[in-house]
Amino acid sequence: MSGTKRFTAQIRASLNGLLALREAEPTLANAIDFMIDGVFYDLDDDYFLAAMGDKDAQERAQWFQHRKFGRLQNGHYYNATLRKSIHVAIWEFYRGEIPEDCVIHHIDFNPANNALNNLQMMTRSEHMSLHNAARQQKPFTCTYCGRTFYKYNNRPDTENNFCSNICDKRWRRLKRLYHEERTCIICGKKFNVRKSSTTKTCSPHCSRVLAARTTNSRKTQ
Repeated sequence: MSGTKRFTAQIRASLNGLLALREAEPTLANAIDFMIDGVFYDLDDDYFLAAMGDKDAQERAQWFQHRKFGRLQNGHYYNATLRKSIHVAIWEFYRGEIPEDCVIHHIDFNPANNALNNLQMMTRSEHMSLHNAARQQKPFTCTYCGRTFYKYNNRPDTENNFCSNICDKRWRRLKRLYHEERTCIICGKKFNVRKSSTTKTCSPHCSRVLAARTTNSRKTQ
């Protein structure tokens, strides 16, 4: 056994002692976490494929204890068999069970950085308050009514144009966004009508002409 593998095996065998030392000596916490990360998050052993500079691998999936965690739309990595995210699995493996009213927080707010020293346990209320504080609300002006309103600037621009759904719908009606241009099948004239409408004629006169033609065609059949 090489020196590196022997050193790795010794640290893995003394994990409980290292964790106890970490709790007893807070000043050594970062150094011990770095040591644990280097030993257990070993790409060659396929233990952990995250926060290791492999960008392509992080975008697709991350690995922990030979289990694959696929990337979700929110950026977290989840294993359907375990029914848990990778940061939760890592915390439970190294730190123990998570209380029901607690969650695991990414200190740098990056869900792809699942290194042990980037994880922190806190209550659900503390976690929500922390993320709400990180999302600064900004003022916007409603395109329809002109009122100033505040929203988190993490939405598409189209959702920051109106203070409410009512103003959004009124503005769309005003701009006739619910309408489309069609060609009358009787006279060929262009006309605007609501998209939900089934009419094919531009006026009551053309509608009567179309009805008459339809009636005559049925009689001749």
